[in-house]
Amino acid sequence: MSAGNFARSLRQRFVEGRAALAPGAARHWTTTVGVGAVLLALLMLALIRLVGHLDRSGALVWETPYLEELIAEGPFSFSTAVWFQTFGSDPTLWILVLATAGIAVWARRPLISLSILLAYIGPDLVTRLGWMTWDRARPLVLHEGFASPGFHAFPSGHTAKTLCVYGLLCLLWMKATSSWLERIIALGILAFLALVVPLGRASMGVHWPTDILAGWLIGLVWLIVLALALGWERRVEPESEEPAV
Repeated sequence: MSAGNFARSLRQRFVEGRAALAPGAARHWTTTVGVGAVLLALLMLALIRLVGHLDRSGALVWETPYLEELIAEGPFSFSTAVWFQTFGSDPTLWILVLATAGIAVWARRPLISLSILLAYIGPDLVTRLGWMTWDRARPLVLHEGFASPGFHAFPSGHTAKTLCVYGLLCLLWMKATSSWLERIIALGILAFLALVVPLGRASMGVHWPTDILAGWLIGLVWLIVLALALGWERRVEPESEEPAV
């Protein structure tokens, strides 16, 4: 199958899945996501005001010695930290998101496909809002910040996107299986990645601890929004032998 034919097949399956949705399902999903996006942006602005105030008042002086101790005594060397944080890098997440969203389209599950895409896009846009609003400098703890990118520190986009993307895939996996062992494995993988990616970023000396805490909160809130959006879709779904999602 050529790339053009494959793209047309995906589009056709998306349209078929959209047509099979219960009346009002797409509207409920869109409303929930839209309201959630506004709330997420407001949360970002509130976090900037809070953490910015704490920073200016001197309440975050503990962050520098914390990073120094983490880099000196932490579980990761610099090279190991770089390797682990790759699980939350943009290229890795885009490959994962496009592959799983494509599978969802092929299975005629359009709202799941869109939710997977938004699991990356939502935290990414809100993180960029944070960078544009507050020019918080990166740490200079490790070799004067040579590993730091050229944009601002708050919040940690790696942390937010990792938690949301892997979290949504974990929820979908847990919903699709009746095996408790699989559910435990899914949660274990999520907990591992949600910990080692931000720990890797901190061990590289590119984020303050509060950057990571804010990233966790943003990722968690957006994950809840997407879960609720898909929950709305399930509540309005009519009973059938093969309910469309």
